[in-house]
Amino acid sequence: MKKLLVIVFVFVLTLITGCSNQEQVEEVTEKEEVVTEEIEEVSVSESADVSSSPSENSNNNIDTLEQEVLNGLNSNMEFFEVTFNKDEKVFLYDPIQERVPQRLYKTLEGDMDDWSYWHGIINNFRKISETVQKYLGDGYKLVVINPSDESQAIIIVGDGTIIYDWIEEQIEN
Repeated sequence: MKKLLVIVFVFVLTLITGCSNQEQVEEVTEKEEVVTEEIEEVSVSESADVSSSPSENSNNNIDTLEQEVLNGLNSNMEFFEVTFNKDEKVFLYDPIQERVPQRLYKTLEGDMDDWSYWHGIINNFRKISETVQKYLGDGYKLVVINPSDESQAIIIVGDGTIIYDWIEEQIEN
């Protein structure tokens, strides 16, 4: 179980560092493939401890797993505080204002000189969502709050699928 949390940390660390050029994007992709293989190894090795589907787990086991995932997401999260809304099955990424990189603010203000940076962030949240789905089951969402306007989300991802991308919406409008 600790190994899975370490894997989640790798995704989070990759997310917060972002991607600034094609080489970094390729490096992140290679790391994601390795992490995916490690996740599969962990789930096979832990299958004796945890039932094969989350619906078969008791509420206590789900509560414990949710708390472990939350702890894992928060452990190395430098720019966001992650909270969990159990009723909505949402992991909420709330920005820590003084730590949010200026590059993210510039991107949100429309400076799209480096598309790979934003797409790297989106892809990393998608991968984290896939990991959460494998660990907890379907129906969990990751919601990233806009550091410039905390009443808005900039990214919503569920079950490995991008539900909402604030930048794409701004481009379309």
